[in-house]
Amino acid sequence: MDASTTQPAPLMATPSTRFDAEAVEGLSRGCEGTAAMAWTVLFVLLSSSSFLATLSATPYPALTAVGVVGAPIALASIPLLLLWPPHAARTLAAYTAYIVTPIALAAARPATGAVGHAVDAACVAALWAPLETRLLPPALSATGTVAVWGMCTGLLSAVTVFSVVRPAAVPIGYTYALSAGDVAVGAAAAVLGAVSVLPTAMAVGTAGRPHSLAASPVEAKGGLAIALYASALAEEILFRGLVQNLLTDTLGDAYGRGVPLVLAAGVYAASHLRSRQRGSRGGGGGVAPPGSRGGWNFPAATVAGVSGLVYGGVWAVTGKVTVAAGTHAAVNWVWRVFF
Repeated sequence: MDASTTQPAPLMATPSTRFDAEAVEGLSRGCEGTAAMAWTVLFVLLSSSSFLATLSATPYPALTAVGVVGAPIALASIPLLLLWPPHAARTLAAYTAYIVTPIALAAARPATGAVGHAVDAACVAALWAPLETRLLPPALSATGTVAVWGMCTGLLSAVTVFSVVRPAAVPIGYTYALSAGDVAVGAAAAVLGAVSVLPTAMAVGTAGRPHSLAASPVEAKGGLAIALYASALAEEILFRGLVQNLLTDTLGDAYGRGVPLVLAAGVYAASHLRSRQRGSRGGGGGVAPPGSRGGWNFPAATVAGVSGLVYGGVWAVTGKVTVAAGTHAAVNWVWRVFF
């Protein structure tokens, strides 16, 4: 999944005549900072089983889920509503539809049967497709400095849909209550990923030869690790916590954990077929969307397929997307620093 979006032009460059530009900028940054803090707090709280149980126990869990997911968007959109009401209305309508659709599907899901599994698939598609095709308007940020509103909203939606609206669903494993065994599995898989995913990337031409760590001191700082973990968590929740998880639930015990693992890795690979082609950092290559040439990024899909087997194996063993995300982020960190 390519979570990047085109950076919107700052809307505050042409503020409404009713507002002072400096005041608008202060309000915009304040609202965006508050929304970011709300996201952070919610992501932490949603990893708590007791908090999830409290939300699920409310009289109307679906409405509660809409409120939880929509709160940061409502906070962030205040400056947009003041600056450009017609545009804000269209943007908020798109986000409202994105939030409500999977929640409504999950709330109406039959408890058992093939129809229920079909509804699960529809929920995943409703969460994934608007992000993959970039249907959500990126210009929710009045300052133009934040471009991940859709991804963060999708993450909150995924966790609330399958942990609050459908508390009886197979757990996606979004928890930081990790055992020593979980950590050991994640660490071992990170080593396996380094010796399988990265050589594969080099073989198909998506990574250059190793270069000196000293050549990228900024990349080695902790800030990169945090950013890579957040990005990895997004993909792990979608492809392991939802896709692989629901495939396992749908196929049942007769297929074990191997078949869902391979199928989910295939889906993960397919999602990278239209990803941007990046030249290696060592070679100084640029970034060119393959779609501009009508091509398919088979090298990226190949790497994603191999890595999907590694990360999916972590989830199959531990049942926790947080462990898989740690492995994923570790492999990506080695890739970014050394390749």
